[in-house]
Order: sequence, then C-alpha cells, then structure tokens
Amino acid sequence: MRCAVLCVAVALLASEAPLKPVRVCEVLADLSARDGKVVAVLGRFSFRENGRFLGEDACDPTPAAGDPARPSALRVVFDPKTAPALPARLELDAADVYQPLKLIRQRTALGKFRFGSVDYDRWAVVFGRIEAGGAIKNESKPPAPAQIVCRGESAVLVIADPDQ
Repeated sequence: MRCAVLCVAVALLASEAPLKPVRVCEVLADLSARDGKVVAVLGRFSFRENGRFLGEDACDPTPAAGDPARPSALRVVFDPKTAPALPARLELDAADVYQPLKLIRQRTALGKFRFGSVDYDRWAVVFGRIEAGGAIKNESKPPAPAQIVCRGESAVLVIADPDQ
C-alpha cells in the first residue's frame, strides 16, 4: 500500500512540474513534430492591425545572400471553444524563461513606436496548440507557416523585460 501511495505522489509531483517554454524558432525548426501538440512558446508577442503574432526577427541558420527569408513567426489565434484548456496550475521557472529570452533578445527587438505605447510588442509565453500549414490563412503579414491556438488573453503570459 505504501508503494502505491508513493508512486501516485511521485506521479502527481511530476505532473506539477513547471512548463518549459520553447522558442518560436525551435517550433518552426521541427514543425511537423510539433503539429497538433500543446506547448508553451516564448517570443515577441506582437499585436498589429492584421493580427497577433509570436515571433523572432530571425531563426538560425541565417539565409545566404539572395535566399528568401525563412518564416520566424507564429500567428496567435484565440479560440475559446477548441483551444486547449490552461493547466489548473500554470507555472514557469524563471531560468527556463530568461535564459532563452536572452538568446532571443540578441537577434530580436521590441518595436519602437513614435506614439510611445509598449502595448504592441512585448516578450511573452503563449500556451496553446500548434497547427501547421493548411489550417491557417496565409495572407498574414508577416507570413506565418503555423499558428498557435489558445483560449484567449489569459493564455498569453507577458514577461517583464529584465532591462526595464
């Protein structure tokens, strides 16, 4: 009996581990493996007239001169009916967020807007399901090869910029 209780307790503790977010470029590097999976994705959350995006300015490897730029953004779609539910206890480990954010910030900047608002670009972790290719409208600018479908604003966790 003690073994069964201990095994259940270990299983519960393992399921309560903090989520480890992945970078947008990591998702796009192996999109077929992530298609349909529920993940937490870290990047620059941009809110524009033509939609919401989670991205980085560039993903490795950098294209050679003359080659087309590789997509480096996911479209963020809010769908409270079909998106995955948020975990009952959503936890992130600071190191799992700020270490990759440091790498992202080396190549990606938040937009500077002349009217002074910071609401249009922020660092964020978005929790949702990855959908590749045909499920999305590709008229978006920037073009997005995939989208992350989430419940709504509550699935977008804005990260404090460590330099501010």
